[in-house]
Amino acid sequence: MAYYWNSDKLTFQSGDIRRYKETYFGENMGELEFSDLVIHILSEDAAYVLGRWKLKTESWTRDGLFTTIFKRMEDGWKIVHDHTS
Repeated sequence: MAYYWNSDKLTFQSGDIRRYKETYFGENMGELEFSDLVIHILSEDAAYVLGRWKLKTESWTRDGLFTTIFKRMEDGWKIVHDHTS
């Protein structure tokens, strides 16, 4: 979570948050992989990243797409928006 902006203004979109918590926050969070990353620089202080994610546990695998928007902050680059499907 260190890469996320610690603010109430952070936006996160990923379907049903209740299902998300039940699925991904258990005893075994699994192994998360990212691929097909494409970085688009918007300005000196903003960029967005497109890519694919894959989460594997001992019993299942799930995957999807994501878009994250980064902003340069005083303490480094932070994700200010995350849209994951």
